[in-house]
Amino acid sequence: MKWQRSAVGGILGGLRCAGAGLLAGVLLAWAGPKEDADAAFTAGKMAEAEAAYTQALAAKPDDASALIGRGRARQNLGERAEATADFERAVQIAPGNSEAWRGRGLSRYFAKDLQDALTDLDKALELNPKSVLAFENRAVVHVALKDWSNTACEPVSLLHWHGASPTRP
Repeated sequence: MKWQRSAVGGILGGLRCAGAGLLAGVLLAWAGPKEDADAAFTAGKMAEAEAAYTQALAAKPDDASALIGRGRARQNLGERAEATADFERAVQIAPGNSEAWRGRGLSRYFAKDLQDALTDLDKALELNPKSVLAFENRAVVHVALKDWSNTACEPVSLLHWHGASPTRP
């Protein structure tokens, strides 16, 4: 039986055999929970998203993006300690991921650890200087600190991109 090349077949290097098709099915099944989690999160179904991210993490415990997603879902569910643990682990696994730092900064803000929240949000902006959400989060922390001079500077910082489009992570 001749096996036609598919997108999955292309991912597997164009192998044309039944074994490659079986492996492709396994790979797609493995990717499923993370995609389901992202869709549930986008739809506002936080409990479903948390469960799907947890399932994805069972298959791949060091997936920083799944930890970040579960941390966000947990923050939205009011599970602050669990969210903080997810962001802490994401920062350890992927110290170059700005969203891990931003998530941990928000967790620290919710815990009223404002100086450390500001430090984390500064790191997030160092890694991704165009993150509108990190600027917004940092402004909220400045307000909580009653640091009015820095709060007023946040929108001005956004305007100094000289025509670059901001990204909303």
